[in-house]
Amino acid sequence: DSKDPSLLLYMGWAYTVGSDTASATKMFDAAIANGSDYLKVCALYGRGQAKLEQADLEGASTDFKAVLAIDKEHIGAQVGMAAALPASPVQQQEKDLLALFERKDFATSDPRAVVKAWSLAAEAAKRGGRLDAARERYRNALVVMPEDLGALAGSAEIELRDNKLDAASEQIGKALAISKDDIRSQLVQSEISVAKKDYNDARARVDALSRRDPPPPKRDQARIKMAAGRLAEFADGKDELAADLYAEAAKLAGDADLSPTLTAVGKYSSIAEKMDADDVKRAELLGKASVLLEKLETQADKEPDVALALGAAYLRTGDATKAEPWLRKFVEARPDDPEGQFQLAKALARLDRVEDAITRLDRAISLAPKRVEFRVELARTYERAKDDAKAGEIYEKLLAEFKDTASVEVRAAAGRF
Repeated sequence: DSKDPSLLLYMGWAYTVGSDTASATKMFDAAIANGSDYLKVCALYGRGQAKLEQADLEGASTDFKAVLAIDKEHIGAQVGMAAALPASPVQQQEKDLLALFERKDFATSDPRAVVKAWSLAAEAAKRGGRLDAARERYRNALVVMPEDLGALAGSAEIELRDNKLDAASEQIGKALAISKDDIRSQLVQSEISVAKKDYNDARARVDALSRRDPPPPKRDQARIKMAAGRLAEFADGKDELAADLYAEAAKLAGDADLSPTLTAVGKYSSIAEKMDADDVKRAELLGKASVLLEKLETQADKEPDVALALGAAYLRTGDATKAEPWLRKFVEARPDDPEGQFQLAKALARLDRVEDAITRLDRAISLAPKRVEFRVELARTYERAKDDAKAGEIYEKLLAEFKDTASVEVRAAAGRF
């Protein structure tokens, strides 16, 4: 019953660590009502973080703006503003974060905000399919705070997506040694267990997370539903149940993450494709997929950012045919956006339209010459086209230009070539 704003603030932080964001928000509300300007800034920032976890992007953005109205140089709130952007304008979030990295005061800011910024930039790269860039950014985060659970779990997810199970297991093992109850770490370990076909371990972890009381924040609930869906799909062979679980995850994630929506649509569609054209069940499944996509595709028709996100999401699911028209739509609307040119190039390469892909990559590189991953992708595209001379030339230039700073992934790509 205390009205002490400092105590209320600390209680808010404590509830946040315990993943009880509803209770945390109440404590932050009370601290804001009773505290000085300094304590209000701290509590507003904490409440904004709690709202992010609940997928309340608008509410989080409002709180971070309120922080910046009091302290316009607050790096954490600036990072929060980038985090509160909907999943659709990926390139805007990344652009905002890259601008923060250029600030002279960034590296000496609150280490937690610095780590959050690098982790968000890593996630943006991951959504764009640029795993090497994502890996490097997580490394930067872990240099600042080697035991940050979010960065360790995120780094493990990158290795898992790249089918490097040993590296993924090593990273997530570090996270679980620090906190065996961390939700995201447990979920990543469950995915690793599914990949290794250790379904009993994965199920035990997901079931334990599903029974948590109080329930985890919405973003974590969405991740738990996705993990349950993967178990239903890969361990139990229950594809329709898996699709329904993915759809529930999509509802929980909202605009914060489009991946569950695309995963659910892909699963409903793949089940329906195996059925006869006049099967009533087939129509029902396609109807569920259409409902999920309708809002997204309507937005994508009007908003280039959503078209880019939709195309990139289709590309992540391996469907370059569906990705290409949405990515082309974005590029037509914003021809000078390097990310759009890059994503379209990747789709074209997968469709065996290599010459078009190379033209797009050249354009992306001219627009963003410092984006090393664009040049690596161009070299790999020349490799696929059996033009080893051009590929070798690009690798040699990269290693010469970035002699002392080239990442392990750039050197490895050149070495494999």
